[in-house]
Amino acid sequence: MNSRTTTKDQERVRRDSSLSKTEQNFLESIQNNNAVRRKEAIKEIVLKCSATSFDTLMGKFKVAAERSHDRQERQDGENTRTNNIAEK
Repeated sequence: MNSRTTTKDQERVRRDSSLSKTEQNFLESIQNNNAVRRKEAIKEIVLKCSATSFDTLMGKFKVAAERSHDRQERQDGENTRTNNIAEK
């Protein structure tokens, strides 16, 4: 154990001895609830970030596909014009 952990444990023992078992349980339940809420908030933030990243990536794919389609249409149009000129 390092000195930091030992100090925290000693503080906990001192605090625990001044509280009744009911008070200790109540404080622990509050701390646990706060920890659960923090974890849920973090999870929600991560999920929102992931969703935003996914939407951004899908948007980029859509734009890339549209550009590719437009490029192909231009090439097809140029090929058609070239073939028409060559036939004349």
